[in-house]
Amino acid sequence: RAPYTPMKVPLTAHERSARAERAMRFAAAGAPPASAAATKKRAPGQQPRRGKPAKKKRPSARAPAAHQSLVGTSGALEKEYLRVTRPLRPEEVRPEHVLRQALPFVLGKYKENRSYEYICEQLKSIRQDITVQNIQSDIAVQAYARHCTLAMKHRDRAELTQCLSGLEQLRVAQRLGPREECSLAAIRAIAAHCGGPISVAGCAARTASCR
Repeated sequence: RAPYTPMKVPLTAHERSARAERAMRFAAAGAPPASAAATKKRAPGQQPRRGKPAKKKRPSARAPAAHQSLVGTSGALEKEYLRVTRPLRPEEVRPEHVLRQALPFVLGKYKENRSYEYICEQLKSIRQDITVQNIQSDIAVQAYARHCTLAMKHRDRAELTQCLSGLEQLRVAQRLGPREECSLAAIRAIAAHCGGPISVAGCAARTASCR
């Protein structure tokens, strides 16, 4: 039996005209006509072409540097403690060389007025400036130690706890000398075992061996 062969039907003049119009439209749009749209055959085993992979963006050379501590520009020897939730501006913070002048200045005024409210406010302000600038020199040890002593004298357990925490951080950073470490241990022992008012006399007796 002979194989089946499909019969070709001749195109009419109308169909030939319609195909010619479609070819012209495709050519005007920049696309190949339907008769030329067939893709080229790939060789056996040839992979289809893919678009180029997107290049990875290299980090910019102007990337921001690592976080740096603030450097203050204020020259005030007295300054109130700033109770703010935003980052402090340089003009609101005193640099280290000004803090070295401010600490003895406010302690001298405290000897005159004997106001713990005043000296507590001023020492908290100094500690704030030390913290935001990440200062860990001897001025930081002096400020925390002096406030710690005054907090014990005036039974201010809240400030005493904060000052002890600050001194402990300085101890971990190896900023305390043998005398300061001995005093810190004695003060912490007094604060830990004292349920009532802090005993200044008891603390003095314990720290006497550190001198």
